[in-house]
Amino acid sequence: MIYNGQQFAFETDHPLAEGGMGRVFEGHRQDDPSIRVAIKVPHPDYAATFLREAEAAQRVADSPHVVPVMDWADNPSSFIAFRCIDGPTLRKVLEHRRAHNEYWSAAELIGLFHQLVDAMKVINTRVVHRDLKPDNIITAPHAESHATACLQRY
Repeated sequence: MIYNGQQFAFETDHPLAEGGMGRVFEGHRQDDPSIRVAIKVPHPDYAATFLREAEAAQRVADSPHVVPVMDWADNPSSFIAFRCIDGPTLRKVLEHRRAHNEYWSAAELIGLFHQLVDAMKVINTRVVHRDLKPDNIITAPHAESHATACLQRY
């Protein structure tokens, strides 16, 4: 499916997840398929709420720990296109570590905590993140091979 934003058009490739308010697809910018995006599309009952979310997400300042919004639209097809981050959610990391009896070091926990606090400071200057949970925290390898946490902007 193709979604036309305010700046770009995006095409969905495959579904990534589904939540209470909508579905998320992996996709790409139509003019440059090398630019991958996560496209969040609301369920019909949440169109008004979704518009407020899109506007709030756009107001959040840039941070290395907050997933940036690339574009969005509310008519005729509502969606938000975020930069696609490669990496598992914190929930998946926790499940994997639990299954393999792998424990977090103090340095790992402190590093993760600081990254999440930094993200929340940036987000909460403009909006209140009302859905902070392990499913909304993406971990991605960092240059120094430490996990980097990225919060989705909603």
